[in-house]
Amino acid sequence: MQIAGYLPTSLIEWPGKIAAVVFTPGCNFRCPFCHNSHLVLPEKIKKVKMITESKILTDLNSRKDWLDLVVVTGGEPTLQKDLANFCRRVKELKIETMIETNGGFPEVVEKLIEERLVDFWAIDFKVPWENYSSLVGNNIRTRDRGSLLYQKVKKSLKIILKSGLAIKVRTTIVPTIHDQKTLIQMTEQLGELVKKHRPSAENFSWQWQDFRSENTLDTDFEQVMPYSSRKIEGFLSGVGKRTSFTIEYNS
Repeated sequence: MQIAGYLPTSLIEWPGKIAAVVFTPGCNFRCPFCHNSHLVLPEKIKKVKMITESKILTDLNSRKDWLDLVVVTGGEPTLQKDLANFCRRVKELKIETMIETNGGFPEVVEKLIEERLVDFWAIDFKVPWENYSSLVGNNIRTRDRGSLLYQKVKKSLKIILKSGLAIKVRTTIVPTIHDQKTLIQMTEQLGELVKKHRPSAENFSWQWQDFRSENTLDTDFEQVMPYSSRKIEGFLSGVGKRTSFTIEYNS
């Protein structure tokens, strides 16, 4: 598996878990506000020094007695052909695994769940379903364009919800893209899925996170000022009463 970055210790990936984070290169989306352009754009990826899988596994093995979780993120980790095997090797160390995905490859999500290789999930819910194709516009996989793209993300989300595994749905709140009306629309769409596929909302939360205006795919977004915490909390108060599940926001 290609590995473009490694964070040996993190305390923020999942509550109560000491985690290591593995970053994979490449992505099938082109979200303009993405702040990991060095893991998305081929011309930038070429300049990143890759880390061998064996080196990562050796380090994980040396710290397995106190490490709880290995998070694989990106880029988009489900693009990696050896992702399942890497997760399997981590599980052999008796360490839990977590995948952060954009949901674009539901067949990979389904396989990982069927083989019991992932314990925790984080999946992006970027905009209302009907806006997906315009948001990621320049995605490199042309077959994903149009309505098929959002259908794939929606299918991945359904699969994870049905599995009963712990999941965080993540939304980056971006000025010019998200406002009160948009977030209410997303709340209704997400609520419909949760009600149908995980009625108790157990092990589920929707996590809002701040937009970061550096290293963005579209450099115009480096000039966009993030919303203030007060503004986002105002949005939160406007949608919170419409949900049966938890919305988390940590400024």
